Amino acid sequence: MSRPDTDRPDGAAPAQRVRPGLRRLLDSAADVPAYVVGRNTDVLAWNRLGAALITDFGALPPRQRSLARLVFLDEGVRGLYADWRGKASDVAAYLRLDAGRHPDDPETAALIAELSSASPEFREAWAEHRLKGKTHGRYLYRHPAVGELDLGF
Repeated sequence: MSRPDTDRPDGAAPAQRVRPGLRRLLDSAADVPAYVVGRNTDVLAWNRLGAALITDFGALPPRQRSLARLVFLDEGVRGLYADWRGKASDVAAYLRLDAGRHPDDPETAALIAELSSASPEFREAWAEHRLKGKTHGRYLYRHPAVGELDLGF
C-alpha cells in the first residue's frame, strides 16, 4: 500500500490545505497572533495579528511564505526574535523532521538547497541534525511597534 504523500509520480507531497474549521478557529482568535505552519514550514493561514507580528504574509508570493525562508533570509524577521539562534535552530529541526517524513519531495529538497546556498547560519543549524516537532514552546519577540512580547505556542 502506498502512502498518500508518495502517490504523485514526481515524489511531491499533495497540496496543503487548511480545513475550514481550523480557518474559523484562526479567524476567531482576534486577540492573539496566530498562524498555521504546514510542510516545509510553509505558512498556510494567519490572522490579522499574526501578520502584524511576523510579516504581511498576504503581500508575499505563496512560495515566499515559508517560515524557514523568512527566519534565515529576511533581516526584518530575523530581528524579531530575541534569541534568533534558538529560533533558527528550531526551524531547521522542524524542517529536518519534515524532510524525513517526505524524503522524495522535490519542494523540500529545493528549499533545503536554497537555504544551504544562501545562509551560512542555515548550513550550521542543518548540520546539528536536530529533529523537533511543533508541539509547544515559547519565543520572546522584539517587535518594533509594540516592544517585547513573550508568546507561547
